[in-house]
Amino acid sequence: MDKDRYTTALIADSSSTEDSKYGLFDPFVGSWKFDLFWYSTGEERLAGRGEWHWSWILNGRAVQDVWECYTVAESGRLVELGTTLRMYDRARGNWRIVFFSPVRGFVDTLVADRAGDEIVLQGIGRSGNPCLWIFSDV
Repeated sequence: MDKDRYTTALIADSSSTEDSKYGLFDPFVGSWKFDLFWYSTGEERLAGRGEWHWSWILNGRAVQDVWECYTVAESGRLVELGTTLRMYDRARGNWRIVFFSPVRGFVDTLVADRAGDEIVLQGIGRSGNPCLWIFSDV
């Protein structure tokens, strides 16, 4: 396989200018370090630290990220290695999102849109229960 040809076909330089909605995730494109917190029974707990890499793909009509997260409690054991595909669906007027975790065998499907200053993602999580992701203070 020619990795250079694959990368050239996949990666885009910017979001598509066809529709301004393609730019919703523009602020995230790049590489980031993050702290992962879990919320349970009203408590916040630092669960891990990792890196998150975002890129426009497919002529700027979609966004993909790759992230890896390591525990803080168990000497940096890999907790998660996954990718999320985000595609703006012009017919529906929202973003369709699928998160894949091959390490843990998870798949989450969500839809997203802007809600005020936040980006709100809602859907069904790996457990079959509703899930909610919110990007705020962007």
